[in-house]
Amino acid sequence: MKTERILMVLMLLVSAMLACDSGPSRPNVGGDGTYQILGVALADYDDDYSQVAVSVYRDSAALRSAFVRLGNDTLDLGKPTFADDSLFYLLRDHATSLAGSNLNLTVADSTLASDNFLVTVPDTFSILTVEPPNRIVTGLQSVSVTWSGSDNAEGYVLSAVRRPFHHTGTGYSEYVTSLSTAGTLPPDAFSLSVGNDPDTGWYYIYVYAYIGSLDSSYSNLMLPVPMPDTVSDNVDADPFSGRIASVVIAHRDSVHVVIQP
Repeated sequence: MKTERILMVLMLLVSAMLACDSGPSRPNVGGDGTYQILGVALADYDDDYSQVAVSVYRDSAALRSAFVRLGNDTLDLGKPTFADDSLFYLLRDHATSLAGSNLNLTVADSTLASDNFLVTVPDTFSILTVEPPNRIVTGLQSVSVTWSGSDNAEGYVLSAVRRPFHHTGTGYSEYVTSLSTAGTLPPDAFSLSVGNDPDTGWYYIYVYAYIGSLDSSYSNLMLPVPMPDTVSDNVDADPFSGRIASVVIAHRDSVHVVIQP
C-alpha cells in the first residue's frame, strides 16, 4: 500500500507540474535568466519514508537539464516511469534518513548559474495526548492535542481528515502559533458544512513540524492534509527565487466522531 501511495503521489505531482508547464522545456530565447526553485524535503513517520521533490524553472520554463543535489544524493528526473516530467525526485525508505538533518541543496544550470541553499529538516517528535482520551467525539466537539517538541521547527500545523480521504488534498488544517506544542481542533474540523450535525466516522489526527515556505502544489499532493495556505517566497539569491521547505509528520492519532456516545 505504501508503494502504491507513493506512486500515486508521484503521478499527481507530475500532473500538477505539467499543468503549470504546458510550454517548451527549454528556456525562452531572449529571457532575463531568472530562476525559480520549488522544493520540499519530507520525513513521514506515519508511513516511514522520506522524499525530496524539486522543480527548477528558468525564465518560467521548466529546466529539465538542471543538476540538483541534496547532501550527497543527486536527484533525478522521474525516469523511467516519468521520463517527460520536470520533477527532480529522491525517495528513501525511512523517515529517520532525513529528520534532524542539515543538508545543502545544490542547484546548477550548467555553467550559467548555480547556488547552494541550506535545508534544515525538523527532528523527530510525536503526539502525546488527545482529548477526549477515549478518542470518542460526540456530536460537534473540539479535540485538544499535545505533542513533544521538534528541534529546529519554525512552527507546527495541526490537522484532521476523515480516514478515507487522507492524501486526497482535503481536510482541516491550522497553524499553531508561538511554537506551542499544544493545539485544539475546533468542532467544524469534523463537519463538512456549517451546522449542528457532525460528519461521523473515524478521523486521522496529524501534526506537522515545518521549516520554510511550502508551495501549495507540494502541500496538496505530498501531505495527508494540505497546509492551510501557501506562504511567500523564502529564496532570494539573485538570479534564484522561490520556495523551499521541510516537513516532518509525526505518527498519526485518531478519533471517532459519533452522534450518540
